[in-house]
Amino acid sequence: MEEKNRYMKNTGLILEGGANRGVFTAGVLDCMQDYGVYLPYIAAVSAGSFNAMDYAARQRGRSRDCMIPNGRNRPPIHWTHFFRKRAMIDFDLAFDEYPNKLLPFDYKAYEESGVTCEYVATDCRTGQAAYLSEKHDGKRLMQIARASCSVPYVCPMTRLDGHLYLDGGISDSIPVRHAMELGYEKNIVVLTREKEYRKPTAGRSRWITYMMYRNYPMLAEQLESRNRRYNETIEYLEELEAKQRILIIRPYKVLVSRADNNTERLQAFYRQGYETAEQRMKEIQDFVLG
Repeated sequence: MEEKNRYMKNTGLILEGGANRGVFTAGVLDCMQDYGVYLPYIAAVSAGSFNAMDYAARQRGRSRDCMIPNGRNRPPIHWTHFFRKRAMIDFDLAFDEYPNKLLPFDYKAYEESGVTCEYVATDCRTGQAAYLSEKHDGKRLMQIARASCSVPYVCPMTRLDGHLYLDGGISDSIPVRHAMELGYEKNIVVLTREKEYRKPTAGRSRWITYMMYRNYPMLAEQLESRNRRYNETIEYLEELEAKQRILIIRPYKVLVSRADNNTERLQAFYRQGYETAEQRMKEIQDFVLG
């Protein structure tokens, strides 16, 4: 069947974050591209932003190459960046050197694609989710992605359009409700945790949150309730899955941590993503075309 027939207007793609766990998502999306499965809408969170941009621009393999050290590029996510950048992520590398020099991003292909991409960030003043998009201004696009990836506690806030933002996972970690409100009745949801995973309800010490974000009380409230809301969203997703309204693709075993830079583990997790999607490709195609 021709690719255009796979381009279903009512089906969205939802990409969870997870820092270097996003290499699983890279494998899933590379497989979907190999089989000509392209969807018209993506809502991406945090590290899912890397995946969303490359999928929309049809740059198969680029997310994988950005995330896996191979001797010619530095990993953008690593704890050692604190010594130089005071953040877990080297934003200059991830959103300037990589897309503009080392692993060029195809801005023109992205602009001309028929894909609508929204990147979730959290407004630090209101604590609410912002669904940001950009087609024409490459510099602003990368700043949006940076905002979505600005992990709390370990990254600074990102300023954009007069607002301060942190990671979208704080306010809407898996934005399936937002996609459905926009009219995307069916959604493929790519998660980066196993089926059994739930966040611990007793999270980071309350005083740390309020010490760091005492000038942003609404943000602090969102951080305090984040784990509970994440678990509730997972339960909601599984209800939708049982009703066949969404299709969830998730790893059967997580092989890397969020800041893991072990090449062999990252490659294995990428392959797991690719193979998981390939094993379920008939199901994916039937879901998209059904």
